[in-house]
Amino acid sequence: MASGLPRFLLPASVLFLALLNLPAAEESGAATALLEFKRKLLDVDNHLSTWSSTGADPCEWAGVACSISGEVTGVTLHGLNLHGELSTAVCKLPRLSVLNVSRNALTGPVPAGLAACTALEVLDLSTNSLHGAIPPELCSVHSLRRLFLSENLLFGRIPEAIGNLTDLEELEIYSNNLTGRIPNSMRALQQLRVVRAGYNDLSGPIPVDLTYSASLEVLGFAHNHLNGTLPKELSRLKNLTTLILWQNYLSGEVPPELGDCTNLQTLALNDNAFTGGVPKELGALPSLSKLYIYRNQLDGTIPPELGNLQSVLGIDLSQNKLTGVIPGELGRIPTLRLLFLSNNSLQGSIPPELGNLQSALKIDLSQNNLTGVIPGELGRIPTLRLLFLFDNYLQGSIPPELGNLQSAMEIDLSDNVLTGVIPGELGRIPTLRLLYLFVNYLQGSIPPELAQLSRIRMIDLSGNNLSGTIPTGFQNLKWLEVLQLAYNDLHGVIPPLLGANNSQLRYLDLTDNQLTGSIPPYLCKHQKLRFLYLGWNFLVGNIPPGVKDCTTLTRLWLDNNMLTGSL
Repeated sequence: MASGLPRFLLPASVLFLALLNLPAAEESGAATALLEFKRKLLDVDNHLSTWSSTGADPCEWAGVACSISGEVTGVTLHGLNLHGELSTAVCKLPRLSVLNVSRNALTGPVPAGLAACTALEVLDLSTNSLHGAIPPELCSVHSLRRLFLSENLLFGRIPEAIGNLTDLEELEIYSNNLTGRIPNSMRALQQLRVVRAGYNDLSGPIPVDLTYSASLEVLGFAHNHLNGTLPKELSRLKNLTTLILWQNYLSGEVPPELGDCTNLQTLALNDNAFTGGVPKELGALPSLSKLYIYRNQLDGTIPPELGNLQSVLGIDLSQNKLTGVIPGELGRIPTLRLLFLSNNSLQGSIPPELGNLQSALKIDLSQNNLTGVIPGELGRIPTLRLLFLFDNYLQGSIPPELGNLQSAMEIDLSDNVLTGVIPGELGRIPTLRLLYLFVNYLQGSIPPELAQLSRIRMIDLSGNNLSGTIPTGFQNLKWLEVLQLAYNDLHGVIPPLLGANNSQLRYLDLTDNQLTGSIPPYLCKHQKLRFLYLGWNFLVGNIPPGVKDCTTLTRLWLDNNMLTGSL
């Protein structure tokens, strides 16, 4: 009889050895599944070099997370420049709860077989080049809490079966080519906090059923083809912080009931077809920071109750049909940075209370029917960078207090009925890049202090009654790109050094003045000069060869002078 263990002990011994090697067997199974998943990927930058059959423990591989007991629970391969397609082999990992392959270059469809990942809680396939439809089979993974499919090439409808994901908290499917209606089945998603589905081709109305998801905090369907009215039942969403519906075809009135969404921080309804007035109830939203309803068809007046918005950063009601006056109560908002009311039919004067907006960065009241004077109080806003009051009926003089706007970059007071002189104080604004005062009734000379605007890029004083000479100091404005002084009564010569140091000058218009003397020969030494308009003056002498041969010019107008020679 052969020596060794008794025959009846062999099965027990084999079983004992198998039990000793059980973790290694499980580990080998996980490695096999992960390597199978890797085989469909092209690892351009070799980020998955640790994924190898010679690797002892997959829990030590890049992007792999494991539980304390050694089971693979997560695969996170975010932003690794991976190409190729998705494999469902990861669904052989029974405890996998997180699969994140976002910000790569994956192609192909979203595999329906991912429904076999029955423990999955987070699926992030966003920012790839995946195409095809959202597989309805995914809606059988009842453990899913976060589903991120944004920024792909997906098309087709949002599956009606989405209502089966009753644990879903976040759904992000924006920036695809999805079509069809928002499913009514989403009413069943009682845990849903975030829906972001903008930049698609969704159509139909916003279903009232969505308002039954009481946990909703973020609702975003911007840049779609949604139509119909905005459900007043949105007032049920007491946790709603963000409502973003811009650039759709929504119509009807902005429901006053939105004033009951007391946690609302962002309301963006711009670029739709809303009519009616701005609801005064919006002034009761204590946390509102952004109120954007521009480019609609709103009429009526601006409610003074908006002055109660003590947390708002931006109010944009521009490009509507609003009438009435600008409420002085808006000056009570300590946080306001942006006030855009342009392109309406607002009347009356600019309230001096706006000078109390000590945090304001941009004020645009242009293209209205405003009258009265420009309040000097606006010069008290230390942070103001942009002041647009153009295309109104403002009168009186330009207040010298505007020279106190030491942060201003753009001032446009053009196309009004302003009179008086240009205050030299404007030359004290060190940051100013654009100064537009054209088409007014300004008189007097161009203040030489404007030559101190060392960062100025555009000056347009055309269409006034300015006299005197062109300040020779303009030669030092080395960043000046556009200088328009046309249609005034300026006289004297074109400064001999005008343009000599203006290496950025590309547009010079001195048309229809009383300028005399000859054309400076070096104007075309500027490699960037494209437009030169000197017509309707009293210039004499020969056209300089440098101007004749200037290859950079695309427009040259010298008509109605007393020049000799030909071009």
